[in-house]
Amino acid sequence: MNSPKKVNLFMMIYFIWEITGVQIFITIAAYAIMYFFPDISTKDYCINLMIIQDAVLLLLPILLGIKLLGERAPEVISLKGLSLWNIVYIVMTGFLMLPIMQFISVITSFFCPDTSGEIQDAVLSADFSVGLLIMAVLPAILEETLFRGLIYGSLRKFGTKKAMVLSAFYFGLFHLSGYQIPYAVLSGIILAIVTEYGGSIIAPMLLHFTINGTQVASYYYYSSNSAELSETAETAITVSDIAYLGIIAAVFLVLLILTLKGFIRYNKKEREKAKREVFISEMPEEKEKTRFADIYFVINILLVGAYLALMPLIETCL
Repeated sequence: MNSPKKVNLFMMIYFIWEITGVQIFITIAAYAIMYFFPDISTKDYCINLMIIQDAVLLLLPILLGIKLLGERAPEVISLKGLSLWNIVYIVMTGFLMLPIMQFISVITSFFCPDTSGEIQDAVLSADFSVGLLIMAVLPAILEETLFRGLIYGSLRKFGTKKAMVLSAFYFGLFHLSGYQIPYAVLSGIILAIVTEYGGSIIAPMLLHFTINGTQVASYYYYSSNSAELSETAETAITVSDIAYLGIIAAVFLVLLILTLKGFIRYNKKEREKAKREVFISEMPEEKEKTRFADIYFVINILLVGAYLALMPLIETCL
């Protein structure tokens, strides 16, 4: 029986680092910034802290992942360019995903509050280019290199469908937020599909940037009209609002499925037309049963579950 033990072990190390090491490192960095730059504004403080956080949260694990999981990395971390049709399909996919993600986030907000607001709001209060860099460009490059490059690339030998699901599951847990996990898992599956058929790590990076970039642009657009923004923020969501969002999400889900089918069909035809081996080699579905739930997989779930359960209590005590 096969088991993605190496990936699960790497993710266990990663979650321990994300939950403990990163928090300690960021706390030290925060005090260092305040010590060496006592007159720094809140906006600049948060911007610098976010850049440091991205470096220690993603860049260092990427370097470790290349060492531990990099035997297939060159295949998936290809920087091969995308055709115009692929770009169109990917950007359309990003726009179609937004209403679906919004509906899921509205549902999960009733059970898990969004705790990512303060620092992100401070970052987005900066210039548009700065907000776009920190909230869209860096996550698209670093998160996709780690999760669709190293993690998904290492899992493909167990079958593409299994790799898509497990890499998306870990992508959801990576967010360490009950509010974000559901739509992050869905996004992770779609990002893996785009990676597989796009044949380049550029494909999921473009999709990730489209999603985050559109959200950043929307924030700046609505924040320019403070009255409209405050009115929207103070309006409680009603049952009719949820039903309306659900209908829109259902329509966009159908369009999303059709778009992804067109994207897959287009790339299959291109591969056949080229009559040459694609950069990402075809991976046959694994016939041997794969056991994902080894000891490291269980520990990963327990680690994130304990973090999500204890953080509200810790924040209340503080």
